[in-house]
Amino acid sequence: MITSHYKISLLLAGLLSLALTLLPSAEAQEKDYAFYKGKVIEFVVPYAVGGGFDAYARGLKPHLENYIPGTTVVIRNMTGGGGLTGTNQLYRSKGDGLTVGIINGAGMVLNQILGAKEALYDLNKMGWVGRVYADTHVLAVPSKSPFRTAQDLKNAKRTIVMAQTGKGSDDFFLTYLAFKALGIPHRNIIGFQGAPEAIMAVLRGEEDGFMDSYSTLEKVIKEGEMRVIFQVSLARDDPRIKDSPTLLELVGEDAGEMITGISSVFAFERPIAAPPGVSPARLNVLREALWASLQDPGMIEWSKKVRPILPLRGEETEKLLRQALAAGNKLKPLLEDSLK
Repeated sequence: MITSHYKISLLLAGLLSLALTLLPSAEAQEKDYAFYKGKVIEFVVPYAVGGGFDAYARGLKPHLENYIPGTTVVIRNMTGGGGLTGTNQLYRSKGDGLTVGIINGAGMVLNQILGAKEALYDLNKMGWVGRVYADTHVLAVPSKSPFRTAQDLKNAKRTIVMAQTGKGSDDFFLTYLAFKALGIPHRNIIGFQGAPEAIMAVLRGEEDGFMDSYSTLEKVIKEGEMRVIFQVSLARDDPRIKDSPTLLELVGEDAGEMITGISSVFAFERPIAAPPGVSPARLNVLREALWASLQDPGMIEWSKKVRPILPLRGEETEKLLRQALAAGNKLKPLLEDSLK
C-alpha cells in the first residue's frame, strides 16, 4: 500500500521536476559583461547616413554604451544593393559579439525565401538581438473613392489598379499576395519615383489605391485625403489604426496560412542581429542591453521626436523569424508568380 508520506514525496518530486523545466537554462542566464570592458562594438547600418535605419542606430548608440559598461559603439554605414551589401557583410563578420547590425528584416526574409543569388546570408544562423520597430502596412484609397471596404473592392466587377514604386519591392509582393488572398483581380502601374509620387497619382484618381507603411501614408490619412481599407498585421496592435480590420480577418481559411506568413514577414521589419557564432553569454549581454536601451526614458523621449519604436525581445524576434521563414514554401511560388 502506498503511504500518504510516499504520495507527498512523489508530489513534491513532480513539482520540483516541473519547476526545473520551467527555469531558464544556465546557458540562457549566462551573461559575459566582463568581456566587453574596453571593447569597441561595430554597429552596421546597410543604408546611408540620415535615413531611418541610420537614425535608429545613432539613437541607440549612447544607451548601448551605457548598458554595456566600458564599450564604445561605432556606426558603420555600408550602402548598396538595397541593404544587401551591409547585411552580407554583417553575416560574414566575426562572431565574437563585437559586431551587430540593423537590417531590413522583411526585405531580407523575402530575398532568402526567393533564393536571391545576391543574398549571401542565412538568417537562421544569425543571432537575434531584438526588434526596434515594425511599421504596419496598409491598403489606402482616396477618401472620395467609392471603395470603403474589401468587400467593395470584390464587388467592383473590374480590375483594381494599384500604384507601385517598383517591381519586386516589399510592397509590390505584399499587394500581390493581399489581392490574391482576397480573390480580387488587380493590375500594377509601376515606375513611380518614390511613395510621394505614387500617392499623388492615387489622389488624382489615376490609380485606385496604394500599399505602403502607415507612417508613409499617415499625413494624407490624418488630413482626410485617404482612408485605410485594411492593415497587414498579426493583430490590431497599432493604436493608430485599431479600427481597421487586418487582412487575416478578411481572408478565408485556405489563405490564412499564407497571410499569417506574410504578416509575420512584415512584423520582422527593423531587427538588430549579430553574425553567426556569437556565444550565448555574449548574445545575452547584447539582448539585455538592447532591451534596457529601448525601455530607457531617454530613448522613449527620443522616439517621440525622431522615430517611433516598438520593441521586441531577442527571443521573441527569433521566434518571429522562424514563423516567417516557415511560410517560405507556400510563399515562394506565389512571389515568383508575381514577377512574371
